[in-house]
Amino acid sequence: MRITKYLALIWLFMATSAHSFTVNIDNKDDPEGIVSIAQKVAPQYFFHAYEQTFPISIETLLSHSTIQWHHNDQVTESPSIAHLTGELGPDVKDRHDNDHIIIGSEALAHRPIGERNLIHDTPIYLTVRESQKRLYLIYSMLMPFSDCQIFRAKIYQQFHHSQAGKRRNFEWCNAAKHYGDWETTTVVLDNQNQPGKVLGIVTVAHGKEIFTPFDKVDASNGNGGWHPRIAVSLNTHGLYPKGSGKLHYTSKASDLKPLVGLYNTYAVTQPNWKIDWLQTIDLTSSEDLGQLVKFSQPAYRNSQGEPEGLVWNSWQAHRGNGVERLEGRNLENWQGRWGQTKSLATNMGQPSGNVPNVDDAILRHAAKDAANLLGGVNWFAKLFGGDAAIDVPKFNSPNSPWDSGWAKKDPFGNVYALAEDKYYAEQGESIKTINLIIEGYSLDQRRINLKQLKAIGQKNLHRWTVPVAAADSTYKGSHKPLQLNGKYWNTQRKKSEGSQLQHTRVQLQHDDSYVFSNPLGEIFWQHNGDGRYLVYQATGMDKSWNNRQDVIYLPITKRDGKRVTYRIFVQFKL
Repeated sequence: MRITKYLALIWLFMATSAHSFTVNIDNKDDPEGIVSIAQKVAPQYFFHAYEQTFPISIETLLSHSTIQWHHNDQVTESPSIAHLTGELGPDVKDRHDNDHIIIGSEALAHRPIGERNLIHDTPIYLTVRESQKRLYLIYSMLMPFSDCQIFRAKIYQQFHHSQAGKRRNFEWCNAAKHYGDWETTTVVLDNQNQPGKVLGIVTVAHGKEIFTPFDKVDASNGNGGWHPRIAVSLNTHGLYPKGSGKLHYTSKASDLKPLVGLYNTYAVTQPNWKIDWLQTIDLTSSEDLGQLVKFSQPAYRNSQGEPEGLVWNSWQAHRGNGVERLEGRNLENWQGRWGQTKSLATNMGQPSGNVPNVDDAILRHAAKDAANLLGGVNWFAKLFGGDAAIDVPKFNSPNSPWDSGWAKKDPFGNVYALAEDKYYAEQGESIKTINLIIEGYSLDQRRINLKQLKAIGQKNLHRWTVPVAAADSTYKGSHKPLQLNGKYWNTQRKKSEGSQLQHTRVQLQHDDSYVFSNPLGEIFWQHNGDGRYLVYQATGMDKSWNNRQDVIYLPITKRDGKRVTYRIFVQFKL
């Protein structure tokens, strides 16, 4: 009987352990301590069998590169980190976001492959962001090159024995190639209720952050830690929790519909082919995904001679890997690009197998016409505009608002908290997000149409309430429910009362979850003949506010007593 109880206790302990992992974060404020903590939960990366580009250290990349300075067109050969930080090279005041690193072919051929299929001699770069509620450990890897975009098409072939559509994957090598890319995984730790408990991870793919809770993360418990397994997509290096899917759609078929129609019109040399729909995808597995045109050999084969992807245990310092901190290196002084703007030649030509005859000349022509049909220059027109240079994203540096590859330098952990909020909102929780981009100073550019508050319902907007602090002396210091029409709501009598209040302010919600030491503005209601609006009001807003951001939580109570909290994420682009 005692043995049975003992075994039951062991099983209970193992089951409990499997559903949680906690790391001691008492020494998180010590530079060496935070690295030790980060090693315990650093990711394990899995690369596709046909991947050709692998992570590289900043020093190795720079040793095979030059910097082209925008202010005087001078070139620095084999620069060091000191040239990025401003200790060497032009003064910081002369730095420009058009400064760029021209990466040499030696860096692109970098293959840090050791015994078996393990990557070695590569650092994972750590940045840390912290709020009262969360501790975010952000792991960044530097990729010298992003290669051919993978496309997935549904194809009909005339006179085929089956008229069912065939789905095929193929590389379109003029699409999305670019140099110098940062990819990140963020491990989210509890910093308040159960300090050090792993709550989940945030992975980034093409600027989109995805939160995955702890119980849904495939992880390794090697080396006495907890290491999330991350799949790296072929060529484009988007990051996904391993096991979450073999392929991930990164565009909508409707987005590429004009291009498909024009391609079918132009492709007179292949009258038997018809593309029904086309999407961009990320491949994280080569298993049974249809014909994929391959122009290279796998970097590694197993003992049976089969292609096998490479594994990177980023925490294993004894293999030359390990966690290195980026804080304190002054890399935010580097405003430029981590890769040159350059026209890249295609290697598509005539692909073999059951894929459409992807002709780059036809596609470039179609892309230009699609841009005209869509009423402007779109992504494809930029990438396939004849012999024009590929436009590498202008901002790609640590302090850039465009770049999710670095931890943004704000005190909120906005990107990672937003990803977490979005996940729980999709699970039926009561958090919704509104993105408000302010591009000017007028009232119109600071207004939020109440139709964006989708969870409230449009027919009874006036019946929902929010807590406010009235500006007039009569109600100063009190927080009462206020209807969206600007009248107080009597919760006992279930009706509004009093005349419409003027100049009311929605109270910023400084609850136990989030604390803002220096909020930039507040929300107030505006009522006019056009309708009811929320208006973000910031004092002293000028051009120096460009790229700044703010977060406001707006709690709204429904008639049934349930509360929906809107997280208004404000970004300034002035």
